[in-house]
Amino acid sequence: MNTFYLFTPVIGVFIGVILTLLVIFQRRRSRLHRSFLTFLVAMTLWSFTVYNMRESSIDLAQKWEMAIFAILPIVAVSFYHSVLLLSYSTKSKAWIITAYGFALLAISFTPTGLIVRDMKSMWYGNGFIPGPLFYPYIIIFYGYVVLGIYELIRAYRYSSSTIEKNRYLYVTIGASICLLGLVSDALASLGSKIYPLGVIGNIGFLLICSYAILKYQLFDVSMVIRRGAMYFVITLVSIGLIIALLYSASLIGLVESQLLDWKFIGLIIVIVALLLVVIRWLQDQLDRLFHRSKYDYLRAMQTLNVKTKEITDLDYIIEALIDTVITTLRAQKVFLLLPDQEEENFIQVSSHDVKYAAINLPFNGPLAYWLRDNKDIITRQNIDIMPQFQALGIKEKALLDTLDVEILAPLNVGDRITGILVLSSKEPNHEYSMEEVTILKLLVSQMAAILDNARLYMQEKMAYMDLQREYKERTEFVDALVHEVKTPLTAMLASSELLKEELDPEYSVLGELASNMDDAVQNLNRRISELVQFSKLQRTEITLNLQDIDISNVIYEAVAQISGLLQTRQQTLDIDIQPLLGMVRCDPDRVVQILLNLLTNAVRYSPAGDSLFIKTYREGNNVIIGVCDGGQQLTLKDIEILFTPYQQGRKKAEGGLGLGLYICQQLVQLHDGRIWVESNEKGNEFKFSLPLTAREEIGENIIN
Repeated sequence: MNTFYLFTPVIGVFIGVILTLLVIFQRRRSRLHRSFLTFLVAMTLWSFTVYNMRESSIDLAQKWEMAIFAILPIVAVSFYHSVLLLSYSTKSKAWIITAYGFALLAISFTPTGLIVRDMKSMWYGNGFIPGPLFYPYIIIFYGYVVLGIYELIRAYRYSSSTIEKNRYLYVTIGASICLLGLVSDALASLGSKIYPLGVIGNIGFLLICSYAILKYQLFDVSMVIRRGAMYFVITLVSIGLIIALLYSASLIGLVESQLLDWKFIGLIIVIVALLLVVIRWLQDQLDRLFHRSKYDYLRAMQTLNVKTKEITDLDYIIEALIDTVITTLRAQKVFLLLPDQEEENFIQVSSHDVKYAAINLPFNGPLAYWLRDNKDIITRQNIDIMPQFQALGIKEKALLDTLDVEILAPLNVGDRITGILVLSSKEPNHEYSMEEVTILKLLVSQMAAILDNARLYMQEKMAYMDLQREYKERTEFVDALVHEVKTPLTAMLASSELLKEELDPEYSVLGELASNMDDAVQNLNRRISELVQFSKLQRTEITLNLQDIDISNVIYEAVAQISGLLQTRQQTLDIDIQPLLGMVRCDPDRVVQILLNLLTNAVRYSPAGDSLFIKTYREGNNVIIGVCDGGQQLTLKDIEILFTPYQQGRKKAEGGLGLGLYICQQLVQLHDGRIWVESNEKGNEFKFSLPLTAREEIGENIIN
């Protein structure tokens, strides 16, 4: 029999066991970990049964094939369940219960021969003959895998987190490989000349899971290694001792030597490994029995820490904290007070009950001041007898009476009090013990920083959402404004150009007025175009049509377009282009736009009759283009705001929106270049860089 065909399932079993131990050693109790653990165990058992089916004779192979088809529904449904939890799907519990119901129904049918009727020898090894329910079976359970892939793709599309997207992508790829393998298994058994790739797909999926775990640290791998090292050593020593004892017994004839084949040894390894897990579980139960109250407290704190360690959802953390306190300390009611944004009051955030919604505590009142100053728990008994609390304000008295306060516990971060945990009385005729008070102190100390970080994160998130909303409103306003203005402006442009052509401004007053009107309309059109460009840049809607070009051609094109304005102001423009610049990688239309903006500014801010110039030279792997004007020297304050939207470093009677240089900066940055200004008493030089083509860069490096 083909060795590759026989032993690929062994690789699947090995990888499956490693991943299963990773999840077990993580010791989390979330539904996702439980369902994923179920999936991994089922995948491992699947590989194990496939090996036995391939290795067995045709008579025994049918039993193992039935076992395979009994495991596959658990694989499919637990995968689908894990995907729903991983992608935060809103599918109802009834949907999951139905899926597991189908799985149990399919398992009950596997021994009947309705799914696998018989076995036969195929060109690659043992193959099955499908029963009458085989096709419904395939449609249902392969369908759950397809639904899982669909949910992953959907979650990928709507997720805004790069890490989450990559997780979804890896699981999607792995599941797709596994599904293709399952399909090839079914087709091969039906007589197609296809090699059965089910186990290989299984291995591929498990390898991708392993890669994702290591790359994105889905588990604390270092902790698992530390915890698993001792487990591995104990397992190895135990197995060695058992095998040594059996070998010794076989030498003196107490056991048969045939028992020491590799199958029996493999069974011993599995039994010992599982036995050690059971021993650890029994030890936990004994600890819980003999140290029940303290064990419950410490386990609850450990669970709370695991649940909230990497969570930034404030509501989730509050709910977890309240549930933990109620469960461990058996308080009738627990409330959490957090400071408002103005830090004037501690407001109640842990209850949705209307009668508690308005409860708050003054931030600088006697109770809050004492808690902040002493950083310790205070009981209702102490509040009633301590002199400084005899003149409490109305809000503080209302808090104590309405919430039936028994204990106030501050959450301190450094010298700040970031919250107050309020516990009501326990069950009737019960008081909080000293041990429970100590546990409460540890609990609030542990949770203070986590809660404060989550609260600050929530504030930043809300501020960010407000900014996004304002930006969206502003963008929508600009789009609406441009749309409303563009329609009449188009008609005005056409009319002003016709009037200017019909009426010569040199020979009539009407002609001069028509020319002025055309200049004004053209200026307005430029401003509207700037707004459109600005809006597109903000939404990253501009794409570049990159080409390898001679930059001198682009410069001369821009100069030709600005020549009329130069003549009007009787200015001259000198062009200095270094020879053999090489080819530049850029969008020629966008570079012309940049040059026109810089040249127009240079003409506007230079005196009439002045000389301007453009110089272009090579610097490293870039070409530098500079536009020099003879305008007033820019101050440092002007330069700081020069490339900021709606800002102008120097005023001019012609005005403007202050968007031109910002647009230039964004377009240059899209080319992986930069733009800057150098200013002195002779004028100002605006420079920007563009990258050379890869070929030119290589040539430059060789020369250097």
